[in-house]
Amino acid sequence: MTTVSDNSLKSHVAKMVDKCFLTVPTKRTDESGFLAAPLKKSLAKEYTKQSSDHTLYAIKELEGLRRNAVGRVLDRNEASLEIIYKYYDQLGSLEKQIPSVGYQIPFNWMSAFDKTGIFSSQHNITHNSLAFEKMCVLFNVAAMMSQVAGNQDLDIDDGLKLSMKYFQLASGTFQFIKDHVVSVIPQGPTPDFTQDTLDALVALMLAQAQEVCFMKAAKDQMKDSVIAKVAAQTGDYYAAALKLMQKDQARPCWDKDWIPLVAAKQAGFLAIAHYYQSLVHKAVLEYGEELSHLKAATDLIVNSRKCFDTVHWPFRNTELAVQRAHESAKRDNDFIYHVVVPEAKKLAAIPRASLVKQVQPAFPLSHGFIELFHPLVPNPTSSCTIC
Repeated sequence: MTTVSDNSLKSHVAKMVDKCFLTVPTKRTDESGFLAAPLKKSLAKEYTKQSSDHTLYAIKELEGLRRNAVGRVLDRNEASLEIIYKYYDQLGSLEKQIPSVGYQIPFNWMSAFDKTGIFSSQHNITHNSLAFEKMCVLFNVAAMMSQVAGNQDLDIDDGLKLSMKYFQLASGTFQFIKDHVVSVIPQGPTPDFTQDTLDALVALMLAQAQEVCFMKAAKDQMKDSVIAKVAAQTGDYYAAALKLMQKDQARPCWDKDWIPLVAAKQAGFLAIAHYYQSLVHKAVLEYGEELSHLKAATDLIVNSRKCFDTVHWPFRNTELAVQRAHESAKRDNDFIYHVVVPEAKKLAAIPRASLVKQVQPAFPLSHGFIELFHPLVPNPTSSCTIC
């Protein structure tokens, strides 16, 4: 009788999940940049004539940073993140130097999930507020973090580490935006700034970070019991994300494949958890429990494929490994062991192991940050209070 070795099956499972992440698109804005004239006028009122040369230089630099950060399509890498960081930090520098009532500069941004043009969009808003500009740029920081995370080579340790890092940072940054956006946009936000949408993005990024942790654990061939816990928690995180993504305000944001893929991942990772738990039982000769977990894994992987039956379904190797293990265990039990197979609902719950958390952004974001507007000297005759 020919049986399939555990090592052969594990070789499939270690590579079982094809890379298939959901990354967030960046928000778009018009490319006019700052309206230099009103900004220069405002600063001229607040600062001495001796500061004028530096003011002109600072404004020119700031406009250049904006065009570079939000006026073009950026590559999905850490260098692009640094470009956005620098602009965001200088906005904070400017915001500290002039009062918000001292200028009228309209910033027009559209929803990240709107595919129409900036001027034809039904989901764009304009505010005369640096705080609004900062919030939109910070959204792009989180979105780019997700893109950098999803763009890593997961066959190498450095790629796995960077992917875990940036999915956790994206989750924490979306949480920061959720906690502060209402004070900036108290009503009428674009769909990407609603509380439901941001809740869903926080949960989705965390689920994907945990998925990368699973990939790392499988690649390192950690104990079967450990990998089962990590996979089970991954499924739970995707279940939480799925629930939030289906809320009324959030659901219209997603491309048509997003919810089916997340549903497929919820079932797929629970299938993987049951597969690894079956190996735990097999190692201690508990063949009935082994077979019951494999039956559960088989049912879950079938459900996963039904949710997202496309060429991009990421569990093809999982399906093969589970099928082979289930057939082998069933054949051995039918011809050798003859043990009673317990119902799946009577199995002990698979423990969970969360290896990720939200990582909040630390300001300033950029390396070696130097404030452009710091040296400006207030005009003693100004009636405005400079923060």
